[in-house]
Amino acid sequence: MRCAHSAGERNHPDLIVQIPQDYALVMMRMAFIHRNAPHPVAAKVFMNFLLSYAGQKILAPRVQPHSRAQ
Repeated sequence: MRCAHSAGERNHPDLIVQIPQDYALVMMRMAFIHRNAPHPVAAKVFMNFLLSYAGQKILAPRVQPHSRAQ
C-alpha cells in the first residue's frame, strides 16, 4: 500500500489515507452531531430516524451502492 497525505492530513497527524494497490471499492456514508449543535435533541431524533428501518427505506433507493449499473 502507498500512503497519500492531503493538505488536511498534514494539519491533523492522527489521520492517514492508505490506498491499496489492488482494486478495493470502499464507500462510507457518514452522519454526525456536532458537539455544539444548536438543537442536539432534535439532531439525535433525526439521527435515530436515519438509522431506523423507515429512514433506511427512504435512503436505499436514493443512493447507488454500485460503481456501475448491474
